[in-house]
Amino acid sequence: MRPALLLVPLALPLAAPASAETNGVQVTPVIIQIAPERRLASVRVRNWRESEVSFEVDVFSWRQDNGEDVLSETDDVVVAPSVFAVRPGEEQIVRLAVIAAAREAGREAAYRLILRQLPAAEAEAGLRVQLQMSLPVFAPPRGATTALEARRGRDGAVVLSNIGSSVVRLADVQFGADASMPRLPRYLLAGAEVERPAPDGVGALRVTYTTLAAPAPSTETLVIDAPLALVGVR
Repeated sequence: MRPALLLVPLALPLAAPASAETNGVQVTPVIIQIAPERRLASVRVRNWRESEVSFEVDVFSWRQDNGEDVLSETDDVVVAPSVFAVRPGEEQIVRLAVIAAAREAGREAAYRLILRQLPAAEAEAGLRVQLQMSLPVFAPPRGATTALEARRGRDGAVVLSNIGSSVVRLADVQFGADASMPRLPRYLLAGAEVERPAPDGVGALRVTYTTLAAPAPSTETLVIDAPLALVGVR
């Protein structure tokens, strides 16, 4: 029987805690931000278990299609080590390097770092739980901004767009007092948009969100098809 896989996507608010512990494995940080003046970042993996644990690491480019995450292979990020073992009570530092070309467009580059536990060579056959974590990685450009826009879509739908250059975390989007936008993505990446059906007569969206620069929740009212309103600046 193949081992069971415990997937921890870690699609957390931008005000997430600095570390997360799952099944005796602690990862710090859980949201990786690579500052504009830097190309490097690191992740610490600590093993609190009583036995050695091994991992492999992959990084994928991250974009969105109408709120759905799409991951694809990329050469933008170099990871070292990509395969490692951590003894009980010890930790491993995983380093990431982002090439400069990833930021040339003036928009934040977004990735997902997948930390996948490898089965132990001496493990017996049967049901075993293996850990997989998906960590968001953001590489914003200098002077990154967060700007949201609402416009009419097809057949009465409403489109919420992040036309700024940095990610937002959507806590809630309301059409009115009692109606929220359904199936919201946790993150709305720079340049991404989400289109959803809206009740008749909706003229504005009330958006509650957080950003990398301002982790405390903010609420803004966006008039549909109104001129651009800048709702956050880095």
